Amino acid sequence: MTSSSTRTNNLISKERQIERLHENLVKQFKIPKRFRNKTFNNYDLERGNKQAFEKVMNYAGDYKKRVKNGTWLVLAGGYGLGKTHLALAVGRKSLKYYAEKKAKKSRSLSYIGSIPVKFISSSEMIQAIRDSYDSDQLDERQLMNGYKKTSLLIIDDLGTEKASDWQREKMYIVLNYRYNELLPTIITTNLNGSELTKHISPRVVDRMTEAADRGKYFVKFDGKSYRRSK
Repeated sequence: MTSSSTRTNNLISKERQIERLHENLVKQFKIPKRFRNKTFNNYDLERGNKQAFEKVMNYAGDYKKRVKNGTWLVLAGGYGLGKTHLALAVGRKSLKYYAEKKAKKSRSLSYIGSIPVKFISSSEMIQAIRDSYDSDQLDERQLMNGYKKTSLLIIDDLGTEKASDWQREKMYIVLNYRYNELLPTIITTNLNGSELTKHISPRVVDRMTEAADRGKYFVKFDGKSYRRSK
């Protein structure tokens, strides 16, 4: 006998199913409280960076293609210019793609399993790896695999962590794996090109630039901090 829940699911349109799955994913997406309401619609274009904003919108607008090509998005510029705001807006929008993908395989209205998008600051990532060495509950290999293999990884504030050889090695392992496996990655950084080269090595910056569609999606922001002007 068909259950009532199954009959209900069958009556729901595909569009509504995708919408429900998307809502479920957004709820599970671990967005910091300060950024939970940040979307493309409330990014302040009056402060400038219109061209940068349009490039980010272009990236998000055809996310299926970004997944296919493993295209990265790198947002570089000073503090308080809305880079994290836009990175998370892309992450939120990308969840629609994963909802659509799920809907093709199942009539389920809930997304069960690990969320396909991971957001973490670079300093938190490095600290988590360090903490795993002294923990019985955290395993470095499992932790690293989570960063390496998640469908979309958003690394915030790359360059704020200590630039030690150990740190460079761990960051290289994560980014190089994602580069080789064509996994879309979003990075925000306050460092310019030469500073990034010193901080994480020329080979990593070369890979970042190539993965960002040969620099097309290596997007630079400028202007005064939004935070200071409020």
